[in-house]
Amino acid sequence: MKVMGKILGSLTVMIIPISVLIVLSTNKTPDEEIEQARTAISEARVVRAELYSEDLFREASEKYNRAMKLWKEENRKLIFMRNYSDIKKLADESYMDALGAREDAIVASARERKALKTRLEITKSQISYFQEIFEKLPVTRSLREQNSKGRFYFAEAELAYMDGRFVVCADRLKESSSYLMESYNTARVMLDEYFSKWPTWARWINETIAGTKGSSYEAIVVDKFDRKCYIYSKGEMIEQFDIDLGSNWMGHKSQRGDMATPEGIYRVTKLKQHSETKYYKALLINYPNKQDSERFLIAKMKGLISNGSEIGGMIEIHGNGGTGIDWTDGCIALSNNDMDILFSLSRTGTIVTIVGSVRPIDEILKYNK
Repeated sequence: MKVMGKILGSLTVMIIPISVLIVLSTNKTPDEEIEQARTAISEARVVRAELYSEDLFREASEKYNRAMKLWKEENRKLIFMRNYSDIKKLADESYMDALGAREDAIVASARERKALKTRLEITKSQISYFQEIFEKLPVTRSLREQNSKGRFYFAEAELAYMDGRFVVCADRLKESSSYLMESYNTARVMLDEYFSKWPTWARWINETIAGTKGSSYEAIVVDKFDRKCYIYSKGEMIEQFDIDLGSNWMGHKSQRGDMATPEGIYRVTKLKQHSETKYYKALLINYPNKQDSERFLIAKMKGLISNGSEIGGMIEIHGNGGTGIDWTDGCIALSNNDMDILFSLSRTGTIVTIVGSVRPIDEILKYNK
């Protein structure tokens, strides 16, 4: 019996290590599954799956975290009592969810990139279409600042898109569109109101050109919107020059100091040169004419301008211009070379017709598309 006991004791000692080995061999640690899930989650995060596939990515992360927690708990047990099956299952599920989130994110981000690119192209087209017109208008400082902010944010949106920062791109593009559309819509309202006078301008232009057909004298047509001065002779345009205007050129001059260039049919009353003018050479016109004076008095009676206001005068077409900037007090400025030509074609009595535009608004907007 003693011999049998020793034999059984020896067998027990041998069986326990063998059992442990069997358990270890059949219950392998979940390192591989955990690493596989961790890598998949990292790759999903690279393509912003937490943004584009929020629910699936969250499930993958939660399952991974639960698997890690269980692993720690199992590792506190005796080695032959550990069971990693639930951990491996969670890790495998986390891996599959992370793969799905990554694929969803790739598809969604590609769709968003395409949409962002389209929005960028549309906004760029809007800027190209209307910015040139906007720059010509005497808008308020705050409106011009809004427009500048819009173009600044658009530039940032383009850079963000090129850098792959699509969330930033979308944010900047939204801000850009808000500022740009507000400035452009306000400017468009200004244009529509201003160009409501175009039928009158067209009539003045036609009368002026027709008047040169049976005459040996030239006539001058000033287009404020396009910043052009045209010379007509015998019904045909023979010269055109670039001009600078008053900073508040849009609309008719109403009083002294408003920095506006008048609109109407005028005549040259005096040709100035040498010491008669500080602007190289000048053609003085008969502003205010009868219509201007009547308009001024009516505006005073209606309280549109103050009683102490004066109608102003001394409006000229003169030299020292050609700067591309509206800087005069309401006069029309040409470069000195162009002024030499205009001066040689003018005389006392030459017709000077000043209009907002020789083209209707639809033609201007179509041209800028």
